[in-house]
Amino acid sequence: MTATELRKKLYTVLNEIAETGNEVTITHKSRSFSIVAHDSTPFVDRLLRHNTLRVSADELVAAEAADWAWDEGSQLDGIS
Repeated sequence: MTATELRKKLYTVLNEIAETGNEVTITHKSRSFSIVAHDSTPFVDRLLRHNTLRVSADELVAAEAADWAWDEGSQLDGIS
């Protein structure tokens, strides 16, 4: 496939690569280039867990909204 052909149907070619996994070779100025699909991990799997809560998630879900109270002294301990 030439670079001009690729420009004409870029998204069609990319969709084909994504669905089939086949490699596509493009020729431009006597040089060849390949477009290859790489396996990637889902975005959610790349997220890092941050333990920022002072309570467990189960306690947070079970808590009644009326029980929530701001206590500046205990909430800001150790934060600078």
